[in-house]
Amino acid sequence: MAFLLETYMYTGAYTCGLGGAWGMGSRVVPVRLDEELLELVDELVRLGLYGSRSEALRDLIRIGARHVLRARVVSEAVGKLFELEREEGDIPVRLRGALEQLLSERERL
Repeated sequence: MAFLLETYMYTGAYTCGLGGAWGMGSRVVPVRLDEELLELVDELVRLGLYGSRSEALRDLIRIGARHVLRARVVSEAVGKLFELEREEGDIPVRLRGALEQLLSERERL
């Protein structure tokens, strides 16, 4: 069963961890959470890490947004490398041994 939880969330640049001020452009957003996830949020509040569900969810969403921004930067950089490869007919940067090292480290995990 999902719970409907209204929470105040930052919007715009602050959501992405890029600055902003409390209340500037904030809106009420209805969110459905399953019981297990809501219990985890409540546990964070019970442990005193956050003062309320809204505060916990706001921070968790902000953390997730930062990860999305980082992934976007990496994706754009890889896209540029592919574009350069198409234009030049070869990859512009060679990191000798990097691929082998990456694959060997992945096998250890």
